[in-house]
Amino acid sequence: MIGLVTFGLEDPFRVQFLHHLISAIQKIGYRLLVIDVSDPAHMSRSMLNLVQYQVAGVVVTSGSLSPKIGQNFIRCNVLVVLINRAVIAAPRQFYEQPASAFIADFIGDANLVQGAARAINGEQAEATLTWRCAQMPCA
Repeated sequence: MIGLVTFGLEDPFRVQFLHHLISAIQKIGYRLLVIDVSDPAHMSRSMLNLVQYQVAGVVVTSGSLSPKIGQNFIRCNVLVVLINRAVIAAPRQFYEQPASAFIADFIGDANLVQGAARAINGEQAEATLTWRCAQMPCA
């Protein structure tokens, strides 16, 4: 089952988009659980309910994920697709320089490195990582 989080069906573009999206998802053997987030007060609770339904993935066409909800999806290995979101960096930058630990964790363990800062000199930091010493720009 795939969770589909959307906001109302008044917009003809949204209706057409959802029609194609639902058809494509059903063609690959999944069923959809549609969550209408027209009431922002219930959005977080509704999204958390998707974890309880043990969905394989979530497609969010409206609204955004709070860190708490995102962490719940990650913990439960639920794939998340955000539709119509601005990209504020090149895709490669998300992997090489994630903006936060949450983003690094969201895109995969390969982006999280354990270590300790040894020195900070202006805009450069020196860190001892689990396998080597490295210098990097301060974020």
